[in-house]
Amino acid sequence: MKKTLLALSFSSLFFGSTLPNKVPQTIEKYGTLNTDKIPTHIKNRIEKYKPIILKVAQKTEVDPHLLVAVIWTESHFNNRARSYIGAVGLMQLTRPTSRYICYKLLQNNKSSCQFADFKGFADEFTKNPERNIHYGATYLKYLLEKFDYQKRLATLAYNEGPGRIQRLKEKILSNEVFNDHQYYKKVEDRYELIASL
Repeated sequence: MKKTLLALSFSSLFFGSTLPNKVPQTIEKYGTLNTDKIPTHIKNRIEKYKPIILKVAQKTEVDPHLLVAVIWTESHFNNRARSYIGAVGLMQLTRPTSRYICYKLLQNNKSSCQFADFKGFADEFTKNPERNIHYGATYLKYLLEKFDYQKRLATLAYNEGPGRIQRLKEKILSNEVFNDHQYYKKVEDRYELIASL
């Protein structure tokens, strides 16, 4: 039996609708992650991490096109990227978020999560892109589930924090706030580009 991956339609992904049923598709649907029309400087970076992205996408059941769009927006595929708030790596994770993912979402033991307990976590995430992508995808999956697969809310929560998005949920869905959010627009545009190839 073929392994499955959760496939989400583009309209469900970016227009905030709730997907009533999870629609399984085979991993082969995403196996190529075609980059033919992507600008060369980004295309080369995507190609470098494509095997990891596809592996993690299959493991976490997150659409690899969404992973590419988020990584592209978060770090431009620079594994050494560091933000002013201390987020590091391809998926720009902070130490508190990494601890939450390790202990709560992955339910690892203390020895497995030790890297996230110390300042050295930044070195781990810049030197180990697979772990960074796996943690980011795990967090994204958690957000998708938390917000009932309303991709707009999950994408905003990845950037703004789930607590804030939960508080503003109704206003977001009625387009009172965040209807022109730059992060969301970038993820949306990049998803559309990569998924349409």
